[in-house]
Amino acid sequence: MVLQMCGRAGRPPFDDTGTIIIMTRKETVHLYENLLNGCEMVESQLLSCAVEHLNAEIVQLTVSDIILAVEWIKCSYLYIRIRKNPENYGVKRGTPQDLLEKQIQDICVDKIHELVEYGLIWTDEGAFVLQPLEPGRLMAKFYLKFDTMKLIVKASGYCSLEDLLHVICHSAEITWIQLRRNDKKILNDINADKDGRLLFHIVMKNGKRKKRVQTREEKIFLLANDCLTGDSLIHDLSLNQETNAICSNGCRIAKCMREYFIYKKNYRSAINSMILANSLHQKLWESSPFLLKQLPGIGIVTAKALKTAGVYSFETLATADARKIELATGRNYPFGNHIKESMSSLPPKIDIHIEETGNRLGKSTITVTLTRLSQAVKSSKRNCADMVVASEEDNVILFHENIRTHEFHSPYSVKVFVPCPQNARVTLKVDLIFEEYVGLDVHKKHVVSREDGLYVTKEHGIDNLEPTYNIPSEICLVSSRTTRTSRSQSHTEQNPLSKEVYVIEDDGAAVSAVSALEKADDAVGTIKFNNLASL
Repeated sequence: MVLQMCGRAGRPPFDDTGTIIIMTRKETVHLYENLLNGCEMVESQLLSCAVEHLNAEIVQLTVSDIILAVEWIKCSYLYIRIRKNPENYGVKRGTPQDLLEKQIQDICVDKIHELVEYGLIWTDEGAFVLQPLEPGRLMAKFYLKFDTMKLIVKASGYCSLEDLLHVICHSAEITWIQLRRNDKKILNDINADKDGRLLFHIVMKNGKRKKRVQTREEKIFLLANDCLTGDSLIHDLSLNQETNAICSNGCRIAKCMREYFIYKKNYRSAINSMILANSLHQKLWESSPFLLKQLPGIGIVTAKALKTAGVYSFETLATADARKIELATGRNYPFGNHIKESMSSLPPKIDIHIEETGNRLGKSTITVTLTRLSQAVKSSKRNCADMVVASEEDNVILFHENIRTHEFHSPYSVKVFVPCPQNARVTLKVDLIFEEYVGLDVHKKHVVSREDGLYVTKEHGIDNLEPTYNIPSEICLVSSRTTRTSRSQSHTEQNPLSKEVYVIEDDGAAVSAVSALEKADDAVGTIKFNNLASL
């Protein structure tokens, strides 16, 4: 790092030389002198992150088998240094060349086995062919460390917001954040939360809040919670820098969790990952009273002034008078007009309508329609949203699509087949989660239950009953008093017909049903059928 900074000294297009100033303690002066004079040997750092680089090569299909993986590691600077300075990499000096080659090969094989164990790549029975899987692609796409990806893979499909936030707090990307002694007092005060600002707290096993913060994970958890209130109590420079690092890295990790849980079709964890990613991006919970900070030109001071004036959401801001906004914030004309015009950067309002359009073979056909309520305004920023249709009981995502809110054809309909077993109830949930914004999401619920051959659908308290069979086009009534032939009369004397026989005709096909006054055995039932045929 020091050599890299030294290489940037001076102005390359204008200066031939550059001046470097290094300030350090007396006992470490010789280390930096040797480093600058080229006397300090640079060692490879690949071994500590070899699994991440190897996974990236497999995802890019550069490495497709074990042989290529070993050749890849032999082309690295690690291979050169491990041969010249093996002790620095945990290998005994004086190890024969053949054993050294075997140890390097074992390092590569061990890393591959770790990737296979957590489902990031696939290999055949002989562990020769290597193919990437979706979790491995996500790890490479979001530049996550292997230890962080292991936490995501181990996470439950029913994670809450708090559970996912704990995953981020234990991630390897922010292990450099440490708990200092002078941090404890302010962190303890934040966790006490006398004003009820925080959404989550550090609690003990009995559910009570902890009075003392003891680990760096707890520190990270409190810093994130304090920041996401929208009005942080922390004004220390170092803590603010750590908070910014938590939010930036946490947003990236949450986006990876979002795509991973969508791939696994875990509804609850996927939705909470989307909400958490947006919250960390905006540094606001969706329940925060300072949602207007998402608009350009509005900071915490302006947001507080607007909240005092009763303008605390996008809906109230849209209906507020521009002059009232200027009066509440103490700003001059045309500040109010600019604030209202800035709302054009927000995604348009979208309504969700759920309708059951049929059922077949135990599956109900649900049509989900998106309708853009406000006119799409041309903007350089393309707003997107995740449309998720899922079964709440099974925690399974039935349909997912990422749509552009300004460009989709309104109304936009999607048909989803929802399995609904007999005498069961399915709660269908439809969510529209906007990317990079909080407080705009749309959630709808639809209940489908199948009882005694009927589908009962319920939405917003409205019940609709639909039979599972088609009503016949014509129903004919044949009385038992109809004139019969002598043969039919003889049968009638033995087994009299029931009082009424219904013949239901549907598209030319006759379906007969006989109701008897008394129960009869199989033989008697056959005679009844013959009597019916003689009519």
